[in-house]
Amino acid sequence: MSDTTTDLAPIAAIEESISLLARRASLPRVHKQLNARAGVSMGWYAYIALYWIDASGPLRLTELADHFGVVPSTVCRHVQQLESAGLVTKLKDPADGRAVRISPTDKGRKILHELSEARRSVIADSLSTWKPDELEALATSLQRLSADFDEITDGKK
Repeated sequence: MSDTTTDLAPIAAIEESISLLARRASLPRVHKQLNARAGVSMGWYAYIALYWIDASGPLRLTELADHFGVVPSTVCRHVQQLESAGLVTKLKDPADGRAVRISPTDKGRKILHELSEARRSVIADSLSTWKPDELEALATSLQRLSADFDEITDGKK
């Protein structure tokens, strides 16, 4: 941290809360609940792979593996499962005819949308007692934190 005069107690509380939310959100039981709300059945790792494939646009298997910090064979199994389920498709890479790029299908995007709606429903339930101005303040603060965090972790600050 660049400003040593900053009171660290709020920073510690924020870090603890974000870490706790992230851990809870990735618990298998929470993922099962989201699947049930969305009316889908998808494993956590398959969901994360499909999410990243969609967010990044068509990408090579090696790019997906690099993102997760694993060897291509590890993500290959997940991609094969996604492909077998009709959630992703392989496209020829226009830059290299020998390579393929992975892209979500309409069915894959639909499942991502349903899971996103399920997450929003859980968040809405969690925030049901909050006042509109509190919700706006939280949304603004989280967006700012996310942008600032990206800047710091991308080496731009």
